[in-house]
Amino acid sequence: MMSYPILYCFSVLLGLLSVAPLHAYESANEIRLFGDSLFREADYYRAITEYKKFVYAYPDHPNRDSVLFSVGFSYLKGEQWDAALPYFQALSLKQRPSLSDDAQFMVAQTYLLSQKHRQAG
Repeated sequence: MMSYPILYCFSVLLGLLSVAPLHAYESANEIRLFGDSLFREADYYRAITEYKKFVYAYPDHPNRDSVLFSVGFSYLKGEQWDAALPYFQALSLKQRPSLSDDAQFMVAQTYLLSQKHRQAG
């Protein structure tokens, strides 16, 4: 006969398994879309968390740099200028002209918004 503590532990374990997700891993696209959804809702800090999860989980993904740009832009929209700036500065050094041009513009924009007008020029 089973003792009650063992039966209790078994039923708790069974309950936890029934609510566990069917797949624990999210695709890169799912993470990015969820981050974008949070951004559109002006939930910038949760969006940053999702974008950083993307970068951590998929370090070699071809969209990594655009997701890093989204991190910087989310910090910018959340008025965290000092946090946004390193993302844009790093991306401005990339060899992809469209990305580096956008990032350079965002460096200047960040300086302007943070009232650091001398650095913006």
